[in-house]
Amino acid sequence: MPPNDPRQTLPDSDPEETDEWLEALRSVVETQGAQRARMLLHEIMAEAEGLSIPIRPPSQTPYLNSIQSSSNHLIQVTWSLRRGCRTLCYGMLQSWSLMPTAE
Repeated sequence: MPPNDPRQTLPDSDPEETDEWLEALRSVVETQGAQRARMLLHEIMAEAEGLSIPIRPPSQTPYLNSIQSSSNHLIQVTWSLRRGCRTLCYGMLQSWSLMPTAE
C-alpha cells in the first residue's frame, strides 16, 4: 500500500527505516484493525513523552482557521466597532428611559 502524501517536512536521515515503520503500521491496520493501530500509536506517544521527546498534541477537532493572519486586524477593528456601537446604543436607551414620558 503506498504512503499517504504529503508527509511531514522534517529531513529524514533514514527514509528506508521510515518506510518500514509506515509499512508495519499499514500491516497492523490491515491484519488487526484500526483500534489496535490506535493503541500502538498511543503507546508510542507515551513512550516518546517518557523519553522527553516533545510531540505537539494532535488537534481535537477538524477545525481549520480559514481567516488569513493578515486579516486579523480587520476582525479586531470590527469587534471594537461592535463594542462601541453597543455601548452607544445602551447609553442612548438608558438616557431615553430616564426622560419623562409625555402623557
